[in-house]
Amino acid sequence: MVSGGSFTGNGSGTLLQGTGSTLTSDAVSPIPGGSLDASTNNNLLVLNAGTSNQLVPVPSTSYYNLTLNGTTSIKSLEGRIKIDHDLKVDGPTLSAVDTFSMVLGRDFDLVDGIFDAQDGKVEFNGSVTQSIKGFITFHDVRLNSAGGVAITQDSMQVMGSLWLDAGSFNTNDRLTILSNAGGDGSIGPVTGGSISGDVTMQRYIDQGATNWRFLGSPTTNAQISDWIDDFISSGFPGSQFPSYYFE
Repeated sequence: MVSGGSFTGNGSGTLLQGTGSTLTSDAVSPIPGGSLDASTNNNLLVLNAGTSNQLVPVPSTSYYNLTLNGTTSIKSLEGRIKIDHDLKVDGPTLSAVDTFSMVLGRDFDLVDGIFDAQDGKVEFNGSVTQSIKGFITFHDVRLNSAGGVAITQDSMQVMGSLWLDAGSFNTNDRLTILSNAGGDGSIGPVTGGSISGDVTMQRYIDQGATNWRFLGSPTTNAQISDWIDDFISSGFPGSQFPSYYFE
């Protein structure tokens, strides 16, 4: 454990974390020089800066397990990172910083805190079943997991695009594609795999007497009659008030 300091390197050295070991650091910049190889089987890196902001360094290969602790702190990615096993966030804000991405081999567990996705992307590409836990809002998500992905706790939201390349994706009725004044989320190309469970699609409509015209279906072959169980309509056969004029 490093407390009140940091690991240092000469710009070429590599700190190798041993098999099954736990390495804990509360330094603002844990690896200011050299590099860290944290990919060894069953090890864990804990960034535990408490109330101080902290950088999440880019390992020379990947992390095996990564845990981010803290209370009001911000953990900021220094670049694209790969985590072979689990990512756990318990307290702090994890900031993706612009377009930096994460690749996860197992679970994303947001126990407490915030995931600030910004314009970043998270890819799930494990060989066994992966789970998403916590109230998490992603920007872009790519599901390329041979073992499949399931939202097993709380809820997941997508502000950018969701791609499905491989594996099954079980929403457990916990997925929402967001829409607001700043833009609309979407489900991107589904080139493989499958989706089960309900998906809630939002559609932001600004104020205005005739802005109902922006209402549209996010899927093909939808019928207006599919909507009348969700809200009251009028002015057409099959609506709740067919004789009432349409505005």
